[in-house]
Amino acid sequence: MAKHRSQSVGVKLAQFLDIPLDTAVDWPRLTLNANRNLVLQNHRGIIEYDQSLIRINTKFGELKIIGTNLALLSALKDEIVVEGKISKVEMVDWR
Repeated sequence: MAKHRSQSVGVKLAQFLDIPLDTAVDWPRLTLNANRNLVLQNHRGIIEYDQSLIRINTKFGELKIIGTNLALLSALKDEIVVEGKISKVEMVDWR
């Protein structure tokens, strides 16, 4: 008997049209440039912010950015840009 995999309509559509999943289903997209610049798209807000720790909520869980001299260059509705010396990026309680 074949196993039934439940997939959202967005996932099926992305596969059918051969487009990136993060575009079709609003998944968080993280870009890290060296250890100095991080861009997160499709977030759900900032939980905590200081110069050594930034916690951001996403659809799948919390993203924790640890480093020194961290600064939010921009925090828009759909994109956050962080600069500083990033030493660790951690995905907390991701589903």
